[in-house]
Amino acid sequence: MASIRKFRGKFNVQIRRQGYPSVSRTFTSLTTAKRWASATEADMERNLHVVLPDNTTVGELLDRYEKEISPLHKSHKVEKYRLQTLRTHLGDKRVSTFSPALLCKYRDTRLKAVSPASLKRELTILSSVLNIAVNRPGYSGDSVV
Repeated sequence: MASIRKFRGKFNVQIRRQGYPSVSRTFTSLTTAKRWASATEADMERNLHVVLPDNTTVGELLDRYEKEISPLHKSHKVEKYRLQTLRTHLGDKRVSTFSPALLCKYRDTRLKAVSPASLKRELTILSSVLNIAVNRPGYSGDSVV
């Protein structure tokens, strides 16, 4: 259950739930704080809330995907090239700061160099990498090989 308290003129929300690390956030309005708390608790209830460490980069996830998942695919040699391209453009970005704006910038840059079909294949791989990181416990974080 979320606890909301007023602190220095703002509303601090803390959510403690078994199986998840403690989550807290500060808001300027009580309504926004309650809305965020209920949405976050609902995500935790449905196992959709994922906490990724702040120091994980997209490059680390791509490396791990290339070592563990890609060799199982029939087209792993071609996939290796696409992973390298993704690593070049997005590898140094932190997962915690990954945003739609960053993805749009990548898309626009790549469309100048490759066809839309090629870009779609790269984005499909990126989607797989991020989905695996979210859905597999312990996949992301300090345990990256």
